[in-house]
Amino acid sequence: MDGASNGGGAGAGIELISPEAHKIRRTTHLAFHATNNDAEYEALINGLKLALEMKVENLNVFSDSMIVVYQINGGYQAKGPRTELYSKCAQRIIARFNERRPNVPEHEVGSLSDNLGSTWMTHILAYIKEGSLPDEKNEARRIRYKDARYVIYDGVLYRRGFNVPLLKCIDGDECNYILREVHEGICGNHSWVSL
Repeated sequence: MDGASNGGGAGAGIELISPEAHKIRRTTHLAFHATNNDAEYEALINGLKLALEMKVENLNVFSDSMIVVYQINGGYQAKGPRTELYSKCAQRIIARFNERRPNVPEHEVGSLSDNLGSTWMTHILAYIKEGSLPDEKNEARRIRYKDARYVIYDGVLYRRGFNVPLLKCIDGDECNYILREVHEGICGNHSWVSL
C-alpha cells in the first residue's frame, strides 16, 4: 500500500497479492485535505478492509512509510488527535485477522430470501438460487437482465464490476450502521466504495 498528498489532492493505492500471485489493485482519491501520513493511513485502512471483505485470514502488509509502520507496531507514538485515531482504527482492524468465526450449520441458515424479507434483493436472489421470476413480465425481464451482474458468495449477494472487487449488496440496518460509521465512527469520514 502507498499514499501520497500534494497540491492537487491526496490519494491511496492498494495492491493485494494472493499466495498464487493473483493481484487486485485499488486506488482511492481522498476528498478531504490530507497529509502524506493521513494518505498512508487511508491506504492501510482501505487495504485492510478490502482484505477482510475477501475473507483473508493471514496478511503481510508492506509500506514505504516507516512512520506508519512503526506507529502500528508500537515503535513510535502516534502524536496528534488525527494520527492517533488513524492508528487506533488500523490496529482495531488488524486485530480481526487470524481469527475464525463459528460457522452456522447449513440447516439453520434457511433460504436467503427468507432471511432478508422483502427487499430490493429478494427477486434477484430468488432468480439466482431457484430460477424463479416475478409474475409481472417487465419485472421478470428486468431481473433476467440484472442477473449477470450479481453473484452469491458465502451466502451474501455481491454485484460484479469490471476490474474491481465484488461489491457487497446491503440494505436496512446494515446501511444505517455503515452510514453512522462513516459520519460518526472512530475512523471519522472514511468512506470507500466496496463495502
